[in-house]
Amino acid sequence: QRVAADELRQIEFDRVKKAIEAKNAVEESTQPILEVSRQQRIQLEDAKKFNQLVREGILPAEAERVINFERLVQSELQTLDTTIARNQARVTELETEVQALEVKADAVALEKGATDEIFAQIQARSGNINKIQEEIDALRARRDAIAGAAAAGPGAAPTNRERLETEIGAL
Repeated sequence: QRVAADELRQIEFDRVKKAIEAKNAVEESTQPILEVSRQQRIQLEDAKKFNQLVREGILPAEAERVINFERLVQSELQTLDTTIARNQARVTELETEVQALEVKADAVALEKGATDEIFAQIQARSGNINKIQEEIDALRARRDAIAGAAAAGPGAAPTNRERLETEIGAL
């Protein structure tokens, strides 16, 4: 009866793992289409923001600088968010593996050598979970620092004189 329950847990674990793999495959296959759509949406938002800034009296060069700064910040934050999400998914995967190993350890508790090996695997995965969790915390701190620095804006714009000198120097 205990063996049947363990087999059912293993079957459920395998089913969940296959479902996660299928979900990941679908996400990977739709990624290029979603990326093109996202880029078009960003370009449209940038054009709207540019027009708004120019209507407010900001010079086109300064408006472009502000938009580029905002785009850079958004890109960095998006990259960090994606990395955090991937790490969180890996933590969940490792936690599921640990649970499966614990079930397996209970099933083979009579065989000392087998349980020692399983407990070593559990400890290794638990160590990985802790390392990944530390990475997630560091990434979140980095994200918060970037968001805080970005709140200050792109900095002072070059004066008209500096802009003209740069243009004259380029000629």
